[in-house]
Amino acid sequence: MISYAVRFAGVAAAGGVAQSPAALLAAFCAPWVWLVVMLKAMTAVLIALTLKAGGNVLYAISKPCPVVIATLATCLLYGAIPSAGFLGGVTLSVADIGLYYLARK
Repeated sequence: MISYAVRFAGVAAAGGVAQSPAALLAAFCAPWVWLVVMLKAMTAVLIALTLKAGGNVLYAISKPCPVVIATLATCLLYGAIPSAGFLGGVTLSVADIGLYYLARK
């Protein structure tokens, strides 16, 4: 089922001309695909470490971290500067985690 969806997406992207399986595989092995896979893997590791170290409260506080990491990685790749609102949100998220650890001591 998934292979049909991938094949349909490839045909649609090629303008209605079916591509060979080798061309489709090459398209899905692009560096951008591996970047997304790496970011998702980092998210899974972050969730596991958060639950082990701090429990559910820290997990709820640190939920924005994968978004922050992905956005900062994208900004580095494209040379863009994040908005002031985004940087303010990052600052508040990091401060929340710091305050949580200070309160635990």
